[in-house]
Amino acid sequence: MDITDAPAVRHAVATAVAEFGGPDFALNCAGIQLADNFEQLTDEQYARVINVNLLGSRNFAVAVLPHMQSGSRLALVASLGGLVANYAYGAYSASKFDVVVLADVLRAEYAPLGIGVSVICPPEVMTPMVAQELAHMHPVQKALKGSAGRLEVEELVPDVMEQVLIRKRYRVITGGRANLMYYLARFLPTGLFHAYYDRQVN
Repeated sequence: MDITDAPAVRHAVATAVAEFGGPDFALNCAGIQLADNFEQLTDEQYARVINVNLLGSRNFAVAVLPHMQSGSRLALVASLGGLVANYAYGAYSASKFDVVVLADVLRAEYAPLGIGVSVICPPEVMTPMVAQELAHMHPVQKALKGSAGRLEVEELVPDVMEQVLIRKRYRVITGGRANLMYYLARFLPTGLFHAYYDRQVN
């Protein structure tokens, strides 16, 4: 199915529910990244990133939530790039920031129903998409991403599953360096963090 096609997502979820029953755990990790300087992204490229990452998350959530009961959990994959902006991420960071905010709204709305929500914000994870991106990544973007560390899928998945399913955490940031970057961005005075950021750019 196409995650940007809301009726198709509803149909796929309804078909699965009819066969297997309502989900105890539902995870959306569909996402794309088109990294380039802001003016270099075409209208179509920018819209596609937003449609897949943000509207896809919305389409998945609106399809599965009516079938979920108290005690179940919805998880949306965002990114550290949705918490800390990165160079040449004008579309990606904007879309993932919105996924974080969407998850926060859903957490509040569904908590009274006993349905938990998690938002997963990993740093760079070595997937085929990232491997392709590394081949032509801007040096500034590469340096900033390197500050947050890089994970293999085999490292990421067990950590995420423990934090989401066992600890039932809302915001999941994987990796020590990624957590450090998040806390620096959040708690350092803005001017100091921007000074660090701008040294990488210049």
